[in-house]
Amino acid sequence: MPPQCSPYPRTAMAILHIDLQDGFSDDTVVVRVDGREVYRGDHVSTAMLLGFAHTFEVEVEGGRTVVDIAVPSRGWQERIAFDVTAAEVWLAFTLVRGGIVHHVSDQPFGYA
Repeated sequence: MPPQCSPYPRTAMAILHIDLQDGFSDDTVVVRVDGREVYRGDHVSTAMLLGFAHTFEVEVEGGRTVVDIAVPSRGWQERIAFDVTAAEVWLAFTLVRGGIVHHVSDQPFGYA
């Protein structure tokens, strides 16, 4: 059987910065990037004055990237796919009533 070819070309390596922002309260969080677990945290909580809980970074190949986030303490999960086209990309997750929202940026997120 021939190898599967992705319709999304891969390019040079990039840094994906992932921020866990608002809404976390003593939660368990698991993040996978392109199927590889890159973060697992217990007791993750948002610092209310900053709107920020945790940050980490992972090296990814440029091109199509798939990020899965699970918050098993709430029974929530989300999958997003986007194109990494710059040397650095920032991705933020926020928990809101009923789910997980995300924001992708080409610039760092500001915290007080």
